[in-house]
Amino acid sequence: MVIYDLVCESNHDFEGWFKSQEEYLQQQTTGLLVCPICSSNEVRKKPSPIYVNVRSNRQTSQPATTEQGASPASSATAKMDAKLMKHIREFIENNSENVGVRFAEEAKKIHYGEAEQRNIHGHASREEIAELKENGIDTVTLPSFLVEKEKLN
Repeated sequence: MVIYDLVCESNHDFEGWFKSQEEYLQQQTTGLLVCPICSSNEVRKKPSPIYVNVRSNRQTSQPATTEQGASPASSATAKMDAKLMKHIREFIENNSENVGVRFAEEAKKIHYGEAEQRNIHGHASREEIAELKENGIDTVTLPSFLVEKEKLN
């Protein structure tokens, strides 16, 4: 899991979580990486604070590693991250209706009182999201890793 500090052209700061550097690059080049606030796809990484290891005369101990080379702490963190993602995914699925590609249409109906008020999730193009925003309909763009691959279009 790789976490980047990101910023859009309107200077909205947000965090992006990716399986790898390659996934980040793939999402950025295909236009899937969008600002969750304004839906802009002009997104770039922000410089992150760096850690400088200052050498000292004291001997430091190295963390223990597993046979695969990962420290127990990083293995535990990876398991915790996977468990958290599973819980978030389950929460979304259990507390909202999947309307699929009808997301924009259904969001408008709910907004204008033509359909029952409820939580929904689904898929929409950048153009549809921009249109919803222009009409005062707020949406949240979820990272693709929160949706099971077999449920993506």
